[in-house]
Amino acid sequence: MRSPREAFALEASTTTRATARARATKAVESASDALMRTVRKDAGSASARDGRMDGKWLVAGTMKGTSTREEDLKVRFWNLWGGSKACRTVMTKSARNSAYRNPERLERAVLNLDRVAPFVDSPMLLHRAPELLEYPTEEIVRRLVRMKFLFAAVDVGFVATQTPSLLLLEPETLARAVGAFADGDVATLAARVAEFVERDGIDAFAALGTMTSRVEAANEAVTSV
Repeated sequence: MRSPREAFALEASTTTRATARARATKAVESASDALMRTVRKDAGSASARDGRMDGKWLVAGTMKGTSTREEDLKVRFWNLWGGSKACRTVMTKSARNSAYRNPERLERAVLNLDRVAPFVDSPMLLHRAPELLEYPTEEIVRRLVRMKFLFAAVDVGFVATQTPSLLLLEPETLARAVGAFADGDVATLAARVAEFVERDGIDAFAALGTMTSRVEAANEAVTSV
């Protein structure tokens, strides 16, 4: 039997956790809504033909007898996953209790991302960068928001889907690396970044950000002398 003081403390901590969770959920929904409104003003994922609205695995309740968007997303994800050597490698190298060996957890990650960021092709994005399957949905949304600030002139849903490895970088590292490409046409910034990542890899891109940061620090040191 708990004392009144213990009961009060338990109730207070539970309320605090519930309040924090509610605030976090509201923040994610707000960020997602803002991103969606912005994306609709841009070219839009549909017109970019990212695979959900066009092609063999379109998401419209029509694939292999499925009748809901959720089932479509699952089927699309597993078709993409099964055809990816990188995904198979990640799974075989993972621990026995990892997310990659839990089909329900993988499907839940796909559906959760689609629920808060429907402008992103979640099956395509998550199979191209399977490491993101271990990230909380809230963290992926946070990184999408940061990416939108960096690539304001383009459809962030399309950029993230085409180059999801950018989401693997810490937002600060991504910002520094993108800064190295800041000179030139803003409209082509995302394309230039994507081309670099495809050619040289995400590690080289991250290193570019580190180098840029060191150069800036050195310049500041010289200026302050």
